[in-house]
Amino acid sequence: MKLSIDKKLFNKAYWVILNAFKRFVVIYGGSNSSKSWSNYQALMIWIMTQPAGSNAIVYRKEGSTLRNSVFENLKLVAQQFKSSHLFNFYYSGDKREVICKRNGNKIIMSGLDDPDKMKSIVGITRVVLEEADAFTQADFMELERRFRGKSGIQFFVIFNPVSEHHWIKKLL
Repeated sequence: MKLSIDKKLFNKAYWVILNAFKRFVVIYGGSNSSKSWSNYQALMIWIMTQPAGSNAIVYRKEGSTLRNSVFENLKLVAQQFKSSHLFNFYYSGDKREVICKRNGNKIIMSGLDDPDKMKSIVGITRVVLEEADAFTQADFMELERRFRGKSGIQFFVIFNPVSEHHWIKKLL
């Protein structure tokens, strides 16, 4: 799918997210730096332009925060791109996802407040850890273990500045 999206809609500091191909992509900045917004923009472009079967999962530490943060922002990005008609948005019970109508690609949203939510993860090629500084190192290691050995999977780790002793700074 060919997209024409005005580069002016993006924060220049995070424009590089669109061309990030490493396994671990670290995105950090202060409050209101637009790191999350820029990631959601890139994520929506990504699910529209990737081949079928390219799915993402966005984790937050607490699942109860997904609706008012991740879900609503993904809807706003679709509106900004004037592409809402290309997506189905679901947020009901355990079905928390955005589906691209053109290729069936999905963005799934989940909290890590219940370890069972990490089970049976299939078809994911991008993992986003939103507010990653709220996760423990054990959370991160378990997620990485579950996706180890699968080629092409990327982890986008998004967080506010943290102490030099925080596990994120030590590991990534």
